[in-house]
Amino acid sequence: MGVSWRYRLDGVEHNGGEFCWVTPAPPTRAPAWWDDLPAELRNLQERLCVLEYHPRAGDAVEVKLELRAGSAPLWLEHRGELFPMSIGVAEYFERAIEMRGVFGWQALYCDWKDHLHSTREGLADLRQLFP
Repeated sequence: MGVSWRYRLDGVEHNGGEFCWVTPAPPTRAPAWWDDLPAELRNLQERLCVLEYHPRAGDAVEVKLELRAGSAPLWLEHRGELFPMSIGVAEYFERAIEMRGVFGWQALYCDWKDHLHSTREGLADLRQLFP
């Protein structure tokens, strides 16, 4: 399922957010760039499958589900860098809907500090648009 939205606030148009949830499936073949990873990261990448990405925005953000016996932690990947998330799958979907997919909302649930400033701006606009 994929949906993206834009909004106009004070006469200025903005990218609002995007959802693109997919059925998680592990990679069938490792991309060549995995060869350059340390063994521990390569093993982690082999257990990750995409849960959500943003094809319209092209912001290089994916949320991945780790296939692990007994649990399924989430990871945010931004341009090849992985950040463990502090929420599970059910809460992820609840927060995504609550936040209306505002770009960068995932930064609130992981250590993705370089995106917090623009996330705060988007959330402030969200409060104005949906009081």
